[in-house]
Amino acid sequence: MTRTALIVGAGIGGLSAAIALRNMGRGVESFLVRASDTGIYWGLGLAQELVPVGMRDDPAAILRHVSPRFDETFRAVTSGTTDMRVDELVDRDPLPFWGKGAVTLLGDAAHPVLPHTGQGAAQAMVDAVALGKALGENGNVGDALRAYERDRREKTAVLVAQGRRTARIMGTTNPVACRREVAVRLAPITPLVKMWAAINRRAGTDVSR
Repeated sequence: MTRTALIVGAGIGGLSAAIALRNMGRGVESFLVRASDTGIYWGLGLAQELVPVGMRDDPAAILRHVSPRFDETFRAVTSGTTDMRVDELVDRDPLPFWGKGAVTLLGDAAHPVLPHTGQGAAQAMVDAVALGKALGENGNVGDALRAYERDRREKTAVLVAQGRRTARIMGTTNPVACRREVAVRLAPITPLVKMWAAINRRAGTDVSR
């Protein structure tokens, strides 16, 4: 799974202290969130096919290319940004094993996830806790690492799959599927919360507690 993304910060004033906006369109998703009294954190995700090949290393050019489709607030914030970067978002199929002998993997090295999961850093911390627990319970380092891997491999694979599904929905260019924003707004909140809580329990991060 590969998509092109802009993730940047901008210093700007005169906006609501509680600003938090999200926009979804054909192959596009964006957000604005106030980070401080004068700072706005914003991000723009694009399906790769929407970015001309010659622009893929030029965030300012990409922004000019897509800005007309956004509202006045988003354009006002982004037009005042001079420090930008372009990231290609990629993940990897779950690995059949993470290590051998006294070597193992942890965090993104073991299970890179797309930001749509909101779990990248969190799962690295869960890995660290699980690894420490396994080392504390096993006298042999190799056996401890294999126990840690058995505990975490399937759980993190769930999140890799979930991130892909979410990214596919958020970044679709299908005109019918692009009514997703309406569907999200109409969906009852309680079942959605329960669904995400169940996913996180399976991954070892129970957000319902």
